[in-house]
Amino acid sequence: MTKYLVLDRLKESEGFISGEDLSESLKVSRTAIWKAVKTLREEGYIIKAVTNKGYILENKDLILLSDYEIAHRLHSKYLGSKITILDTVTSTNDYIKNNIKTNGAVVISKIQTKGKAKNKHEFDSCNDGIYMSVLYIPNGLSIEDLTKLKQCIADSIKISVKKSIEFQDNEIFLDNKKVGGVLTQIELENESDSINNIIVGVGLYSDCYDGLEDKIQIIANIINNLDVKLIELDK
Repeated sequence: MTKYLVLDRLKESEGFISGEDLSESLKVSRTAIWKAVKTLREEGYIIKAVTNKGYILENKDLILLSDYEIAHRLHSKYLGSKITILDTVTSTNDYIKNNIKTNGAVVISKIQTKGKAKNKHEFDSCNDGIYMSVLYIPNGLSIEDLTKLKQCIADSIKISVKKSIEFQDNEIFLDNKKVGGVLTQIELENESDSINNIIVGVGLYSDCYDGLEDKIQIIANIINNLDVKLIELDK
């Protein structure tokens, strides 16, 4: 994404960097640079522009819940290939199911209005939480692997959160208080026990993390750890 390549250059630069230099180094047009800067400003980055000097990022330490911040913390093979950040959505699982077919896609929403839980119940989504879903297209998993799959997902989340969370079925607890849940939806291939795709939805309340940077790191941890576990299971 051009805007994040521009952001990288601005973060690296100790002073002003001209639009021409950005255009030449990134091999994009000056118009593309201008549009990238405009979008970054809208996201909250303070980028000062001075005639004959160029651009400078004034709040280099700013951290936002963005695909940029998450991608910079990933070392996964499949998961995180496409990251979509939404301000609000009814359900991140439904959003993937209805809009995305890319293996490894991740959808994260700041607000979820009709999160899904087991047995068609709604998941209570508070405003400050982690609401995310990932899409994985397996090579050889079948319905017989469901128990292992469930354990794989639970283990991935446990090692991703610093605090000592515990699972009770699909619900997540911290100090005997419910702080989240998981909903895994699978689609089988026609007239077969083979799994066509898996959507893993994760909801975690703010009890599970300390501040925005920790929240972003936990999201990245879940993607990284789930990626490893799913690949191991799908051998």
